[in-house]
Parts: sequence; structure tokens; C-alpha cells
Amino acid sequence: MKLNLMIFTLFGISVLTLVSIYSCTNSSTASEQIFTETSPGVFEFKNQNYSKGIGPVKEIKLDPVDAVLAEKGKGIFETKCVACHKFDMKLIGPPLKGITSRRTPEWTMNMMLNPVEMTQTDTIAKSVFEVLKVQMVTQDLNQEDVRSVFEYLRQMDGVK
Repeated sequence: MKLNLMIFTLFGISVLTLVSIYSCTNSSTASEQIFTETSPGVFEFKNQNYSKGIGPVKEIKLDPVDAVLAEKGKGIFETKCVACHKFDMKLIGPPLKGITSRRTPEWTMNMMLNPVEMTQTDTIAKSVFEVLKVQMVTQDLNQEDVRSVFEYLRQMDGVK
């Protein structure tokens, strides 16, 4: 009788331990921590504004939005980005509304310049790729082009 109680107790503890381990490892993935789909195709993003990403952009100082750069960026965006991105909802890529408050300028610009390496090595970019299952295409932009697009994104986010 005492042996049966010990076996039952050990079995119960083992099951609880396995359930705890399973729930901790499978309760949420990194991508679930970054995205929440609030309605079909519409995602709410959590702030991940700490990484500078991987690429040539190391440090950006932000001044008020440069209207000339933003206008140039709008043209580049409309030529190279609108096929995959909208501001308010997911198209092929994620919606971009609020990107300038969710990500650092360096991360955003490095993602535009270096999307393949970013999705292979940067935690946030890997998580975005895991959710969307689509690799962002390199658009053959230089740092000046990307800075212009970033200024346009800031302008669209209402930054003054």
C-alpha cells in the first residue's frame, strides 16, 4: 500500500513537471510576443525598440522630420515598397504604421538595407519572418535612399 502511494506520488510529480516544462516552452513563441492579430490581416505590434539590427547603420541622430528627404522617401516608397507594405494592415509584409516608435532608426534602416541577414540573425526580424513566412526582398537601396524612406515613415507616423 505504501509502495503504491509512493509510485502514485512520483508519477503525479513527474506529470506536473512535464506539463510545466511544456507550457513554458510552448505557451508563446518569440513571434507571438511581437505580433497580435487583432482582426484578419491587421496586426498589433509590441514595442521592441532596443535593437539596432545588423548592417551598416550604426548610429542615427534624429532631428525634426526633414520634409525634403521625406518627399524623396515617399517617391522611393511608392516605387519599391507599396507592392508589399501598407500602413494600416498586412499586405505581404507587415503594416508599417508606428514602425518608427516600435523600432530604432538603425534597426529600421538596416532592415531595408540588409533584409536577408537581418531575418537570419536578428531576433526581431527572425520573429517577423517566422510569422509572415515571406523574406523581404533587397531593393538595391543605398543609405541615403533608406534615410529618405525612414523620414517618410516618420512623417507618416506623425512625427514633427
